[in-house]
Amino acid sequence: MLKFQLPSTPIANKIIERLKNITPVVNETGEDTQKTLQNYIVTEYGDPDTGEAWEALSSRTVARKRQIGAFLTILRQFDKLRRGIKVVRQEARSFDISVVGDASKYFYLHQTGAPNLPRRRMLGFPQECRKRAKLRLGKHLRK
Repeated sequence: MLKFQLPSTPIANKIIERLKNITPVVNETGEDTQKTLQNYIVTEYGDPDTGEAWEALSSRTVARKRQIGAFLTILRQFDKLRRGIKVVRQEARSFDISVVGDASKYFYLHQTGAPNLPRRRMLGFPQECRKRAKLRLGKHLRK
């Protein structure tokens, strides 16, 4: 068995205290992830975890969108999905993001796919958000 114990120094004690309260880091990461996922819909980024491009809209869908005056981009008809992406729960060490409001009705179909509707995942934890979270945590521990 290997036992490791941090030395009892002012610096080590400060880090231990900082680790006890990472809520500010979690809150900022949740907000950052929400904004990033919303932006991915605007820019048609694709799957937030893999970066895989979403399947293009069919010509029939584009024609229907033109007819009703909707956005001509993927996952945006009247922008309900993008605006519906929200942090729905934050705790000391975690957060949940979901799609709320009217958009939640059709979110699941897009996230998982359905007959005649390709899967277009829009929720995940993007690599760029993970990197910023690590930087945020490091900065928090060095304060």
